[in-house]
Amino acid sequence: MTTRKTKGLIIIHEIIYIDFEKDNVKHKRNKKYVCTISLFLFLLILNKIFHFMKTIVLVFTMLVLSFNLCFSQSKEEESKEKVNKQSVLIFKNTVYDYGTINKGDDGTAIFQFKNITKDNVQLTNVKASCGCTDTDWSREPIKKKKTGEIKVKYDTNIVGKFHKIIYVYIDKLENPLKLEIKGEVINPTI
Repeated sequence: MTTRKTKGLIIIHEIIYIDFEKDNVKHKRNKKYVCTISLFLFLLILNKIFHFMKTIVLVFTMLVLSFNLCFSQSKEEESKEKVNKQSVLIFKNTVYDYGTINKGDDGTAIFQFKNITKDNVQLTNVKASCGCTDTDWSREPIKKKKTGEIKVKYDTNIVGKFHKIIYVYIDKLENPLKLEIKGEVINPTI
């Protein structure tokens, strides 16, 4: 409907313009009038176009916002599920700081955890980020509400600062949990 009115306005504008051009002498004093009508019609056409564009932009914005709202709700639900899934084990601490230790000292760290689910949980693998760290864990399933531990031993014959990640793979999770060890090994003879 807007298109028909707009086309009609364009046709009227052309007729007035053509009439003005045909009889140049007669309408000289009406030149301002014709220019004013032309400008008015032009502005009216722009108004219709902008009104149509505003409507399109408004509808598009509403669609984007409603899709956003729908997807954000589903993401919140997914994140709640992930939190529940990642709450399979609770560790007393996830970072073990050795501080400063001497070369050759015992580099064992123990990470204690508790199974907080109603089911048994199985640690499928525990890997360190490098070969300088050994891991030991129970291969038996951890029963509900029971505790367990992961032993990590860093090679303290390597002098210097260190920061290592230990990845704990659990049968109920897609992504591993991360534990960290850090500290500095010094050579006391220097």
